[in-house]
Amino acid sequence: MKTRTASSPVSAAGYLSLTMNISEYVREHANVTPNADIAERWETRIVAGGLASRGRDGAEAYLARYGKGLKAPKAIGLARIAEIKGAPELAARFWEEAYFLQTGGRETLPGGPATPRATPPGRPVGTGFGATPQLLVALTREEALAMVADPAYGIQEKKDGRRAMARVTHGRVESGNKRGLASILPLKVSDALASLGNIEIDAEQVDDENILWIFDLLSRDGHDLRALPYSDRHRLLTETIRPSAAVQIVPLITGEPAAKRRFIAELEAHGAEGFVLKRLDAPYQPRGKTWSPVEVSISRPPRRDRRDPARPRQEFSGDLRPAGRWRPPEPGLRHHPRQPRSPGPGPDLRG
Repeated sequence: MKTRTASSPVSAAGYLSLTMNISEYVREHANVTPNADIAERWETRIVAGGLASRGRDGAEAYLARYGKGLKAPKAIGLARIAEIKGAPELAARFWEEAYFLQTGGRETLPGGPATPRATPPGRPVGTGFGATPQLLVALTREEALAMVADPAYGIQEKKDGRRAMARVTHGRVESGNKRGLASILPLKVSDALASLGNIEIDAEQVDDENILWIFDLLSRDGHDLRALPYSDRHRLLTETIRPSAAVQIVPLITGEPAAKRRFIAELEAHGAEGFVLKRLDAPYQPRGKTWSPVEVSISRPPRRDRRDPARPRQEFSGDLRPAGRWRPPEPGLRHHPRQPRSPGPGPDLRG
């Protein structure tokens, strides 16, 4: 997006002269038209994340999650589209951020509080969350079928999202990712969690649906539940969590092997990402411990290559396949796909 530059001189550091205050800066860029990229960000990030109606708090949440590397032109575009969509407080915060990015100065538009660059409630994004999740391990088809027949294992759908642990303390919501680093949840999800009491959960955030799918309850009212069998933790989860438009519980299928196989067939029919098998008597153990749930991906119709929509990205056989990035070498391939190639001959330096 091209914008008109300010008439004030540019300093050696690359900033506009601070003789232009923020009100003049807004007037200077008042005719900027948001482009298609800004319109997409508005719909997929701001509206879908429930930020549009949250005023300055919505802008703070956006900057906390997407602000790294943000440049002034995009901040201006976000401010303009917020104005067009009737969100003046949201626009004001984006104008202040654009002014800071282009001038290096912090000023507040009339009628708004001075606010620094946002961080999520509790811990700054990227710092330690204070807990690491229980990670999944891949499983072969034969092992999966044997475990499905074992009544000691339950089965759940593997949601196609991003891992999200969450801790709620007296209405204050903190979240962490699968690496144990602090992250941020959509405000719609945070608001729903804040009303559920003092809990700690493990879940999958599905951004396309804007839903947090919870599959484990780790603590409740200060009592650590990790040592309990998974069947008990899931039962307590269903007693504790009130499903809503933003928060849902991942069902647990147990009992007869035939019921589990029917469940797998249903997942295959609607193109689910996969399923997870869990020992019903197992405690919750973070990464590096002795036991972890196991994951099997389900074959799906071939997706199209983004570079060539006419060409499928990958053809599947219709069987279960091991999850994860590893794959066996293709026939006739000299080098394993995950091993670095040996360097070729150097340049010919002969005269």
